[in-house]
This record gives sequence, C-alpha cells and structure tokens, in this order.
Amino acid sequence: MSLFLGKIHLRLFDKIKRFENLEEEVLKIAKERNMPVEEWVSYANLNFGEKTPNKPLDEIIDESNIHGWLEGRINSAESRCAYYITNMLKEDKGVKKELIELYEKHGKINADECKGQIDRENILEVYNSLNDYILDGMPCDRINEILENSPEKIVWNMSRDLHERFWESVGGDVNEFHDLRNSWIKAFVEEINPQLELVIYENGHKAIVRK
Repeated sequence: MSLFLGKIHLRLFDKIKRFENLEEEVLKIAKERNMPVEEWVSYANLNFGEKTPNKPLDEIIDESNIHGWLEGRINSAESRCAYYITNMLKEDKGVKKELIELYEKHGKINADECKGQIDRENILEVYNSLNDYILDGMPCDRINEILENSPEKIVWNMSRDLHERFWESVGGDVNEFHDLRNSWIKAFVEEINPQLELVIYENGHKAIVRK
C-alpha cells in the first residue's frame, strides 16, 4: 500500500465502491423494465464520469491530490445515482417500491457483514458501524452530528444536505434519495439487532432507539 494512503482513505474508498455497486443493482431494475439504460449510462459517463475502475486504490488514485481525487469520485457517483433514479421515477413512479426493497436488501447484507465485529447491544457501536457504510461526503465535512447519546438511544442530525445539489442538478427530488437511504438504515439497524429500530422525527433528526 502507498505510504501516502491511510485507513481513512481506504475506508472512504470502500464506501464509494459500495455506493457504486448499488448503482449497478439499480440499473438492473431499470433494464428489467425495458427503460433506456444504455442511453442513460452513455449520458452519465460523458457528463458525470464513469464508475471507479475495479482495481486497488493505490493503483488508480492520484497521490499528488488524494483528497481531490476521492472527492471527485464521490461527486461522480452521487451524480450518476441521482440521474438514474430520477429518470427511472419519471418513466415509472411504481419503480420506487422495487428500489426501496433493493435498498432494504442491501442494508441487511451490509449488517450481516459486521454483526460479528461489534457489540450489537451497544447503540453507539451500531451507529458507528452504520457510518462505516453510508456515504455522506468527505470525512472532513463532519456531516452527521450526535445530539444525544445514551444506552437506550442515540440521536443525530445532518448539519447540511450534501446530496441535494446532485439531485437538483438533474431535475430530481432529493427526498427520493432520503426515502431510499432511510429504508437502508432501518433494515441495517433491525438486522443487526431486532430490538433496535430507526426513528425519524418531524424535524428530520434520526435516532436509533431500543424498542
């Protein structure tokens, strides 16, 4: 591994790759519904950049601009996600149900990956493991702020919505993204520990609470 790359870079790279893997599953749904996927992919690759090559990070990253390279990968992935899902919903609003099921499925898969690595009764550990998977900008953005932390509940809030600009740029609604993301989080939390659940308050704050 490069001397310039640390665990924080590898962890972020893994999050980007998971985000892009989910993108592939989203496109499979579009293909099954005979949507113009090839046309969309050509446009997205031209305007937002192609998916990250399936190679180790140290073989593809620009070591003279590590931060900028990773941020560029995030922007590219977020833009393609917003573009594809927005177009799918324009073609058929009914596809949202299938997308929610897909995100729930991946939430459970990712939860299974980390079950044996954390104390599933410790709500803070569950929250931290959640943030090992979800993509919310660069680590230095510090988007998710913990507002309350106790053995029975952890409450957090997004200091700002980094996803909104990607959805607005393609004429989409970022709330569609949050609906999908929340279904992923809910499935992730409940798969790790069925005695825990995700609660979303009217002010937008989220919590993992013991049932």
